[in-house]
Amino acid sequence: MRHIAIVGAGIAGLAAARALKTAGLGVTIFDRGERPGGRCSSRYAGGGTFDHGAQYFSARDERFERVVAELVEQGCVKKWQGALVDIDTAGRRPRAAARRYVGVPTMQHLALKLADGLELVSGTRVACARLSGRGWRLFDDHRSELGEYDALVLALPPEQAQALMPPGTSLRLELLKARSLACWALMLGFEQRLPLDFDAAYVGNPELSWVARDSSKPGRPPGERWIVHAAAEWSAARLQHNRADVAAEMLDAFAATVGLDDLRPGTIEAHRWSFARAPRSVASGSLWDDELRLALCGDWCLSPRIEDAYLSGLNAAATLTSQPATVLGDT
Repeated sequence: MRHIAIVGAGIAGLAAARALKTAGLGVTIFDRGERPGGRCSSRYAGGGTFDHGAQYFSARDERFERVVAELVEQGCVKKWQGALVDIDTAGRRPRAAARRYVGVPTMQHLALKLADGLELVSGTRVACARLSGRGWRLFDDHRSELGEYDALVLALPPEQAQALMPPGTSLRLELLKARSLACWALMLGFEQRLPLDFDAAYVGNPELSWVARDSSKPGRPPGERWIVHAAAEWSAARLQHNRADVAAEMLDAFAATVGLDDLRPGTIEAHRWSFARAPRSVASGSLWDDELRLALCGDWCLSPRIEDAYLSGLNAAATLTSQPATVLGDT
């Protein structure tokens, strides 16, 4: 194999690309977004930035630990030492201290750093993938050909990967077993600091799953900005609702959860993540069809953690190269 195409520039796709490039293969990544990252994303709203997708990450596997250590040394990743708690019907309890990291100055900068030195075609949706002899031909929305490749890696949510799969294959049947859960995210900006003695909370109520003072993360501009994530079932029930209506409901739920009245944010904006997470894991960390020369990877293969997305990408690359997965900080 000489040239590999990867569809999806989230953490899994970037990890796979770095591994394959280090192994000496040509790699081209295609992504429909303007910048890499997937849900490791940030948005500018109301004069400030918000990490409205992935909130932070940890490192437990030594392969990812080495990557994180390198990024910390380079200054694009720092520890987040905010106070975390659990909030549920039993009340509020402090969460045990742990090493939590964030990208600096936004979470998206983690992906931007991992994309350094890679051939990335942004703002391009791969609409069709066709087997051609021993390779793959890719086409965009306008039926323009994007090239022919020896193998294909789909680093996408299962529903999006299904659309590019040949019908009747065993991998497509595996994808049909996976189902992504949606999540509404709310971005709130305030003129004054909220009188709360914690910076983030895992929430156990029917409306919300997470709240965080986004401005407490290192390297962020001054201000008071909060991120609120809705619970999966709540989000699914409002998947097609108007954004303004969802934002108003989530603001009320946030106020009730943290025990504050009459909140009047200067910035209030909702974002819908249609494929936020898939509650199913693949024991091998990725999937591979040798006959098709097709690999599937992503956080849905292991868990919705950034580390597991990275490890899934490493696993897919190792399968293509038939070599042990290694750390890739030297592209």
